[in-house]
Amino acid sequence: MGVSKETAPGHDSSSERDQEVFRLAQAGGQEAADDIFARVYPAVLETARNYKRTFPDAQGSTASIANSALLKLLRDKEIFTRAETMGYIYSAIGRSIRQVMVDRANAQRREKTAHRNALDDLIEDFEWERRIAILDLHSALEKFRRIAPEKHRVVEMSMFACNGLQEVADALEMSLSSVKRANQVGRAFLKNVLDQE
Repeated sequence: MGVSKETAPGHDSSSERDQEVFRLAQAGGQEAADDIFARVYPAVLETARNYKRTFPDAQGSTASIANSALLKLLRDKEIFTRAETMGYIYSAIGRSIRQVMVDRANAQRREKTAHRNALDDLIEDFEWERRIAILDLHSALEKFRRIAPEKHRVVEMSMFACNGLQEVADALEMSLSSVKRANQVGRAFLKNVLDQE
């Protein structure tokens, strides 16, 4: 009788678990997508905390943070080098960057005497470039996610993780025309919601 994968000496069961997580995420499993997000968030937070020191001329470019975080992840996890998972990694990075800014903006609201940190610079640059408050944008994106999750992912990646729609299309292995359509629908939805607030 042969030795099973589970009991084979030197077999990496965490690698199998990683593969299963990404398979479920690709099938639309929210729990798996949340697991990927939990793995990505710490690298994004660390990069964002060094925002001004690492990217002094970034001027709100969250794509710079995304690329730097991705490099950290590629060094740490062999699983992230697999091409079929990159769309889910970029999606989780975009979600993480947004969440980092939302968490900090909420903390600013709660604190009576807010002590500035590097995340404040990131938020200010982002809001200045896009002419919108991050918490208002977050609220509108959450509404869009509930009605069109796939299009939401395109919009979130284009705003927080990628340099342009071609990079989104490449990461998600979608045609550029499909990404443009999804982004156009999403941006129109966000504008409508934000104009009403």
